[in-house]
Amino acid sequence: MKPKKKRGRPMSSHNVSVTPEFREEPDIEKLGRVLIAIALDNAKRKEAVNEAAVLTEPQATISFPENRKGDAMT
Repeated sequence: MKPKKKRGRPMSSHNVSVTPEFREEPDIEKLGRVLIAIALDNAKRKEAVNEAAVLTEPQATISFPENRKGDAMT
């Protein structure tokens, strides 16, 4: 039986290496935009983690005094 052809990109296409290139005059505006984008992304991730932590915390329970009067099943 012939093996099925897999869909999508092969796993080997994910192995990409980036080689930095030295420039005498780097584009400062591009570097600034990249750094700002990274800072904004980090802030969003921190905010999402904090919101998730707040949602998973147990809700505060209301405590009643021991000598309260109410419907006692005796």
